[in-house]
Amino acid sequence: MDIDVYQHCPCHSGKKIKFCCGKDVVNDLNEIVAKNKGGQPLAALSQLERVIEKHGPLNCLLTIQTHILISQGEIEKAKASNDLYMQANPDQPIGHQHQALIAVAEGDSKQAVEFLQDTMDAITGNQIPLTVAHAFRMVGLLLFSEGQVLAARAHLQFANILKDQADEELQRMLYETFRIPEASILLKHDYRIAQPPEDKEWGPKYANVIRAMDRGQFRKALQFLHRLDKLYPDEKIVVHAIAVLNSFLGNVESMADSWRRYSKLESVSTWDAIEAEALAQVFATEPMTDLFDIVRTTYEISDFELVSETAVSSPRLSALAPLETDPFEEGPAPRACYYFLDRARVENAEDLTLENVSSVTGEILLYGKQTDRPARLEWITTRNKEFNGLARDLVDIFKDGIAGDGRDTILGTTTEVADVLSWNWQLPQGITKEKHTELMDEQRRGLLYDGWAGIQFSILDGMSPRDAAQNGGYEIQLSALILHLEQSPDAQVSDRSAVTGLRDQLGVSQLPSIDPNELDDAAISPLRQQYLEFEKLTDDHLLQLHAEAMAIANIAVLQKLIPELLNREHLNERVPRDVSLSMLAQLTEDEEKAFALLQQAKTEAKEAGRPLGIYLVQELEMRMVRGMTDKLPGLLQRIQAHHLREPNVEFQLTRVLSRFGLLDRQSAGPEMETVAVEDSSGVWTPDQEGTAPAQSGVEEPATSKLWLPGSD
Repeated sequence: MDIDVYQHCPCHSGKKIKFCCGKDVVNDLNEIVAKNKGGQPLAALSQLERVIEKHGPLNCLLTIQTHILISQGEIEKAKASNDLYMQANPDQPIGHQHQALIAVAEGDSKQAVEFLQDTMDAITGNQIPLTVAHAFRMVGLLLFSEGQVLAARAHLQFANILKDQADEELQRMLYETFRIPEASILLKHDYRIAQPPEDKEWGPKYANVIRAMDRGQFRKALQFLHRLDKLYPDEKIVVHAIAVLNSFLGNVESMADSWRRYSKLESVSTWDAIEAEALAQVFATEPMTDLFDIVRTTYEISDFELVSETAVSSPRLSALAPLETDPFEEGPAPRACYYFLDRARVENAEDLTLENVSSVTGEILLYGKQTDRPARLEWITTRNKEFNGLARDLVDIFKDGIAGDGRDTILGTTTEVADVLSWNWQLPQGITKEKHTELMDEQRRGLLYDGWAGIQFSILDGMSPRDAAQNGGYEIQLSALILHLEQSPDAQVSDRSAVTGLRDQLGVSQLPSIDPNELDDAAISPLRQQYLEFEKLTDDHLLQLHAEAMAIANIAVLQKLIPELLNREHLNERVPRDVSLSMLAQLTEDEEKAFALLQQAKTEAKEAGRPLGIYLVQELEMRMVRGMTDKLPGLLQRIQAHHLREPNVEFQLTRVLSRFGLLDRQSAGPEMETVAVEDSSGVWTPDQEGTAPAQSGVEEPATSKLWLPGSD
């Protein structure tokens, strides 16, 4: 619609154009806006410059100019235009809003949040301009890209509240903040501040906090809380709200301290204290343990043939497939690649024990002579406590073929915890599943108590968990640290029985189960849901938790909840048994149990008259993951010949084949050629719609071509 003189001025003064920037610019404004909306931003900017030269830097012209410049990525020009506007209008919200968007464009989340709060503080009256929703959205996305999950969610939630109609894209972005696979389960809870207490004399003052929150004034709400905290120190509701508001604002320097302070209040329950301390550990800005460098050590080769022969014959090296390109992108690909083992590999599976199994300690790359550099040996490993001994071993192995000392280049860092708890065995052929399981169980328990429990943590005042457990007074910190182990996405260390044994060995109390009948109306966090007594849940509560756990891929909850769901046969119509069995198969580590559950799912589906194709695709994926290749051709042929047109089968088959790099676009049928394939980060279920899951728009880091310690 055309701008007329009686509309509010684009400079956001609140006045009509006629009485603000004047009617003389209306025609030009209409042309400028039309060009910008018509996909001609450069023409709009050119006309703006002419109109400013003619009428002077009117507020409406500077406002529109700044907006278009930001959208075009002309950030320095946008700054100059906005600075000129703010010189005449220092208290106008739109100037601060543009500052926030400029900070977003520059990737400065801290300044973006501050400028956005300046915007909210400058808004008077009861109406909040709809344009502010865009600013909250953009700031939220920047915070999300930086891993500031709680702050991102708070900003996106407020943007959603401001929208006068449903915004599916915004709601999808919000959903993404709850389903990040690598994020701690602690960050998948929607933290809220409590309502004003009626029985406290400071209740009316606390109401100001709620009013500020309702207006998006997170900073002002925090200021109110700090004043309350001085007048009424250590009030649980106030201290908790301070921690939440620091998280909403992304105050990195304050988040850990504020959650830790809450965890130490005497009035806080054990569960609240552990969860708050665990959050404090997530938000810690300094590493809680030593950091180890990941290094690339370069040795010049004096006799390439001798080094090659030594590498082939050494029992401490295990050959790898050759690389097609140089992982360092410095020239030709290496001629040969090897794992460097901590000891010679046992060849007879019957002789294998935990004491003699060989582990990968790093990677060795051999490069031939190049025009501008000699032949060289590159060793990539972690500079941990074993580094010096391994370096001596390597030099001793290749001593007759390399010259001079190694030259180190730091590639990155890893924590002592990650280093201690990661391993990559080189196992002999013929090892049985039973033997492998036995070794894995023994390794987990040994690494947890003998390895992890001996690491010195700053949160334990420099003591190890073993020492802290003996000294007393560290129960909450220890329990939170162990909780992180239990929630680790790394299946190698997150075995629940091993973690339970670790608690017993250290004398740290097991986390108590939770009776749902004793809960109040407050939402229980995804972390605590794992400890519910599921058999005591009502049907509706069980189904609600099932939906929530599926949405955020809360694996630990699903592993306990689904068996209870299967026990309640009267719920079969709401969640079919074959679907539940299929999900349980996906979540079961034990190979035999997983395939038995999947077979049971197929039987249930067949009896219920439901299609089987999706379960055959699941079986295909399970076999491919486990390297069970003998039945793959027949299984794939069966799916393509008889089940491809069943709901969701084509999409999931395309996803699986693409995941393993087996999708041949030339030979694929026309239907499979058009499927958009994106790997889901959540829990796949047989009744999912056959559409690609929504993506956050934040790029994931590319997979490294180079093995690094701890990356397995």
